[in-house]
Amino acid sequence: MDYIFDIIINFNQENILDYYEWYYNDNIKYIKRIPLVKINNTNFMTIKNNIINFDIDFLSEIYNECEIIRQKKIIAISYACLFTNGKEVFAVEFDKKGKAVMWGGLLFDEQYEVIKKATKMKTTNIKYQIIESLNKRSFLTRKEQEIIIYLTKKIREMYLTNDEERLKYLYFECFNKLNHNIDNIYQQLLHLLNLDLTNKHQHLYHIVQLLNQKEVMSKNP
Repeated sequence: MDYIFDIIINFNQENILDYYEWYYNDNIKYIKRIPLVKINNTNFMTIKNNIINFDIDFLSEIYNECEIIRQKKIIAISYACLFTNGKEVFAVEFDKKGKAVMWGGLLFDEQYEVIKKATKMKTTNIKYQIIESLNKRSFLTRKEQEIIIYLTKKIREMYLTNDEERLKYLYFECFNKLNHNIDNIYQQLLHLLNLDLTNKHQHLYHIVQLLNQKEVMSKNP
């Protein structure tokens, strides 16, 4: 078993976050030791982009081999490891049944050190089953994903509370035309949020923020 020592990993349930997108309150773990597994590129991309269930034999190999530092104590994580294809690297944490539940990104310089070590390693074959796709919008930055989530939430709230005036206003700002069919407005706005981000999304984001601020101020004069 190969190991990497003394690194920082930012674990996330949905995306592998690049180091420049980390927030101070993220699920960042200080790793004392973690197994490193080199796999071929096909398996690497499959594990990176899908929810995977790993073979029990693989789990037994890495059981309690990952150690983290928490409050000056060393604590074992039951099932976690790093995967690399020799060009990239990310971490995965599993539950006791072998299901991948967390994915982790590394700092840039620590990624480099892991990849450098991997050049001397042999590729390992591991058995797994694909449960489902993560359905990640990997082409979006973290901030862009937050904009989409925010807009989707606010537009749904407007629709569910029958806030027709605001929905009509947003539609006009987006498409520069009137529409009085609220169901149609709602569907078209949601459809817009599934398209590639443009200045229109940014404009919509700022409008919704302003509307939200005005609402808060009106309640707290």
